[in-house]
Amino acid sequence: AAALLLVDGMINQIGKYKDTKMYLPELKKQLLSMSKIVEDILYLSRSEENIRFETVDLNVFISNQLLNYEIPLAEGNYKLVTDYCHNSIVTTDTNLLAKILDNLISNGIVHSKEGATITISTKTNQFEIHNSDAHIDEELMANIFEPFISGNHNVKGHGLGLYIVKYYANVLRATVEIDNINGGVLTKVVFDPIYKQRDIIE
Repeated sequence: AAALLLVDGMINQIGKYKDTKMYLPELKKQLLSMSKIVEDILYLSRSEENIRFETVDLNVFISNQLLNYEIPLAEGNYKLVTDYCHNSIVTTDTNLLAKILDNLISNGIVHSKEGATITISTKTNQFEIHNSDAHIDEELMANIFEPFISGNHNVKGHGLGLYIVKYYANVLRATVEIDNINGGVLTKVVFDPIYKQRDIIE
């Protein structure tokens, strides 16, 4: 609906929409957002069919994924801190793990104030992301993983990020916890090492 409104406004040169140089990039943002929604939903429908467990070093995997966020982190003047443990080996599906990380890191960037610190740490069988200067309304906590739930009405989003994180974590038989803590939001993703070993052996 937003994309169609922009198109009609530019075609008919209505008011501010005459400035196509300004609103064509906005239209592109809307289309990219819709494209991501479609991609996520389609991937959800086929993710369990293509799951492939393998041994992964979380430290290496996360470090490689963070290379994709250098520009958005710099644009928001965010400070990225990493704290890696010595034993960070898990058994998981790398495609689903990448989706989980993408949604959590993107959420951290979108919902933290400019200049905030995003800390990513690994522990045995888990990783954590702490976003400073962020807060989730307590009344939303009970339903935070439901689709189309968003705690910040000033931020454009489709409210599927945490739903997708929870869904993929369940497929991987991992657990996800989110809490307000220390002036920010802490997210934990914990893997079940016993179950993963059983799956990869089978």
